[in-house]
Amino acid sequence: MYAPYPYRPKEFALIHDGVRFHLFYMRHSILAQNEDSTEVDLGHAVSLDLVGWNQLDPVLHVRPGKWDDLHIWAPTIISQGGTYYMYYAGVTRVPYPYRAYQRIGVATSTDLVNWTRYDAPVFDGNRVPWALADSSRYEGCQFRDPFVMPDPANPDHWLMYFAATPRAATSQLITGVGFNETGLSPWQDLKPLWNTDAAHYLGFVESPCVFDHGGRWYLFFTTNSGHPIRYQHALSPTADSSAWVGNYRLFDNDPGTDDWFGPEYLRVGEHEYFAAVTSQMHSIEIREMVWSGVASFSLVNPSVVAVPERPGPEHGLGIVVLGSAEGGGDVEFRVNLPQAMKARIAVHDVAGRKIKVLSAGPLPGGPTVVSWDRKNGDGCQVATGMYLVTLETPVGSRSAKVRILR
Repeated sequence: MYAPYPYRPKEFALIHDGVRFHLFYMRHSILAQNEDSTEVDLGHAVSLDLVGWNQLDPVLHVRPGKWDDLHIWAPTIISQGGTYYMYYAGVTRVPYPYRAYQRIGVATSTDLVNWTRYDAPVFDGNRVPWALADSSRYEGCQFRDPFVMPDPANPDHWLMYFAATPRAATSQLITGVGFNETGLSPWQDLKPLWNTDAAHYLGFVESPCVFDHGGRWYLFFTTNSGHPIRYQHALSPTADSSAWVGNYRLFDNDPGTDDWFGPEYLRVGEHEYFAAVTSQMHSIEIREMVWSGVASFSLVNPSVVAVPERPGPEHGLGIVVLGSAEGGGDVEFRVNLPQAMKARIAVHDVAGRKIKVLSAGPLPGGPTVVSWDRKNGDGCQVATGMYLVTLETPVGSRSAKVRILR
């Protein structure tokens, strides 16, 4: 994914909403003479296939007079109960002598387009005993790059991995771990991962990313040495520092990644996607991971297929096109629900823009036929092309593609 001129992408979040892939990325202007004038919002791009991307309006612009008035950095997104939580690093302009003060905030959304920010930061170095939090010193205000995920050992907790400067080593930047109760309760320090401050990283570790594969947890991060992305693994995501083992380089699995930074991971069905920013190409590259052993994998061009039905409350959830969409008649869809519930059925274009809502309210369990008259919300006939009809429910979402021909 290439950002529109004159921007290049930096750290980002990748998420799938059941229909489309979404990228939220820092926008850095290549024309800016003053660094303070760039990285002031997050770009937003959507794709059906991880190849063609459509740019939507940027989100989360800096707010004059607020704590995030200078920069917006490094988003991460977690979904819970139909709400998306975007954590991000906000940077405050501190009066002369100039210093920038980094803290972590959150915004929420139900559609990944409209976001509501909480007014104050939710986590900062003052709550972390081992971290330096002194806005009068450059090395004392670095607290950024959140990565948030559910705690697999405790359903009431979320975990946050972040980059911070230790009090005991002010020239370094290491990974720390925090936790909170699910939602927006205060974040608390859990532990520092001292093992990530090894000397061969030149005291610089940021952009942590954590995920599990094959019963083992992997911690990827950007470093300031040689080939930037490295990783370690442990048997638990909350393991002590000494339990994170290995000094692996992404470069050893794929030599073409020597200039990659800002790692991200996304699992959709059986597919595992790895993504990062490239320094030379000024793009976000996305690959599929094919594993061959512990800490060993190859990166291949991504494939995108329908997400298989999952057991549990989503079983039986689906939407399919009935008949042909050629000609001028109504297009019919069969919607199936596992039980009676509220459901929203809407038509979108391939850029993710809503064309028309077909149904919004209670529907019975089992099959229901819904029709679309090929018109938008204003009553005008839509143009020839590909459209998505999405089914959204409290237990999940599904979609069907329909090509309108005339």
